[in-house]
Amino acid sequence: MNFERGMGMGMKKVMSAVLAVATVGVLVLTGCGTNIPAPIFVPENGSETEKEVVSEGTQSVLKDEAMFGAYQAVLKNEAVFLDKSAEESLFLKQFNITIDPDLSLDFKEFAVIDLDGDDVPEIVLAEMLRNNKTDAIVDDTVGFLILRYLEDTVSGYPLYIRAFNDLKTDGTFSFSSGAADNGYGKINFAGFQIENYPDSIIDDIAYMEGNMNDEGRIIIDYFVNNEKSTEEEYDLVMAAQRKKGKAVWYDFNEENIETVLAGL
Repeated sequence: MNFERGMGMGMKKVMSAVLAVATVGVLVLTGCGTNIPAPIFVPENGSETEKEVVSEGTQSVLKDEAMFGAYQAVLKNEAVFLDKSAEESLFLKQFNITIDPDLSLDFKEFAVIDLDGDDVPEIVLAEMLRNNKTDAIVDDTVGFLILRYLEDTVSGYPLYIRAFNDLKTDGTFSFSSGAADNGYGKINFAGFQIENYPDSIIDDIAYMEGNMNDEGRIIIDYFVNNEKSTEEEYDLVMAAQRKKGKAVWYDFNEENIETVLAGL
């Protein structure tokens, strides 16, 4: 399926799209819990046995500390991240830009979740549209920015709300480009290709696709795990998807950035 799913190519290039999306109904994301592992600290003084045990896990301990430190630095605007949709380095505050004298983008909340099943958590930021004069929220959620840590670098993957919504605790999410074109999928960072972003990082698990035949009628095809299925099979899979637990979202503020990332 080919969805217009990216937030990227620089924020200047998405202004008109964001305003269009802002007229669409609000999707409110709430959910139930997910456990975030607390950092592990190496004791300064320990027995030889303790030191041996610690040495075996030192590499992973340091990796965890480096990862959460890198995430915190980006979230606090102390370090840049690499925007993969445009291959440019930005501070997070550069996404909170003014669209016109009355409207601006701002981050509302964030989730910490393993999106691609590699046991390394990503940070998902939800963006809202705010009225600059009244400080009122014009649209609750207009898009998302995924932050991913890999090899000492934090990269960002912006997505439209139609491409990424109803995030579940297992990292799956729903997408839609119309009543006859929707489904759910999972992030696959390994498939990234900038010329085909963001479709290249989204693996469709189940979806329906409408096409017009020679008689001008819309014919809907159904797919599950990349194989054609019946409507009944598709409906069963989507019903199971809707029953999954929703991701936990935290208000975007400095206190939550510190405590949530520390696993407290």
